[in-house]
Amino acid sequence: MNNKNINDLKLKKMLKKYGDYGVENLFTIPTVSDIHYRFGEEEPSFCCKEEAPLTDFASIQGCKGYYPSNEWAGEKTRNGYYTINNGNIYTEEFIGINPDGNLEKYYKQDLKYGVRVVSQFSCINQQNYSLSSNNNLLTYGEYSQFGPSICLATILELFYLNSLLPETGRVFTELSFQNDVNYQLKHNHVRVIKHVEYQFLGKKYIRAIGHFYGANITLTNDITVKRPDNLLWLEVTPIEWIISEKKDKIMSKNILVAGIPYFKNIKINNVKETFYSLNYFLNNIFAKEILQEPNNMHQIIEVDDRILNKMDKQLTELCNKHPYLINKEEVVRMMREILLERNHNGIQRVKKRR
Repeated sequence: MNNKNINDLKLKKMLKKYGDYGVENLFTIPTVSDIHYRFGEEEPSFCCKEEAPLTDFASIQGCKGYYPSNEWAGEKTRNGYYTINNGNIYTEEFIGINPDGNLEKYYKQDLKYGVRVVSQFSCINQQNYSLSSNNNLLTYGEYSQFGPSICLATILELFYLNSLLPETGRVFTELSFQNDVNYQLKHNHVRVIKHVEYQFLGKKYIRAIGHFYGANITLTNDITVKRPDNLLWLEVTPIEWIISEKKDKIMSKNILVAGIPYFKNIKINNVKETFYSLNYFLNNIFAKEILQEPNNMHQIIEVDDRILNKMDKQLTELCNKHPYLINKEEVVRMMREILLERNHNGIQRVKKRR
């Protein structure tokens, strides 16, 4: 690899001394040789842009990002910071990619770096993926990624508040810091959060809370997340993976998770694990949960006038809570459209709910 364009002397030494560090597991994170750097002259595993889209789920976990320089023209998706499997896990120095696709070093305390997931192509279950028409992309598994529109997020919240959203039976686990990041780092603790999945109009969603450490962020649906913010819904959608040039590896197109540092020992529910927490999460939690099968996808939701009147009051309260976010007229219009098409989307208007 040609490092002549790397100006940071310490970064050069890290690349030379430690090379590609990886773990022998189903899922890991990219290495230097996987990414097509602008300064590199060797052929990488993945001939794709170094920049990676930042999902809303990774954003609320602390991953930072911004719109590409001179490229934003109405595009909602930002590029994010993500880590690569290079560096010294003992001195806790790592190398990451910034939203412009450039290398920079960081330390485990900096949680703005998210994760693009990598796997050997031969390791994934062939029955669970589908290839794109040009064979450069495949979909494998499902995960919470981006938020729905503000109107739909508001309607989801109204149905949730009235216990009308059927659960699919799937649960997605988040490993997250509590408020005091330095304390959690010192004591090697992470917080385990379980996100229940719900179905609505044939699609799947989770209701989340922003646990990031820092300033408020605005998601791709223009919702500004505060701690806590109860109007945060994310859609669970298929994960897109980029296939390497040699067809031997896959890498997630998007930055999927964040906020999980490389601890040598972690405690999950007070049980000590001798894994790095990111490695533990990717191979013991993420790998299983993305392949869960949903249930109750065709369950009918019954709505009566009493519930609708209650929702109207709750909508007024939400509008007062988020005066610059929710447009009541637009939400009511969408709700009417949903009710008019109830025979097609699984919602049934009844005189009295059973």
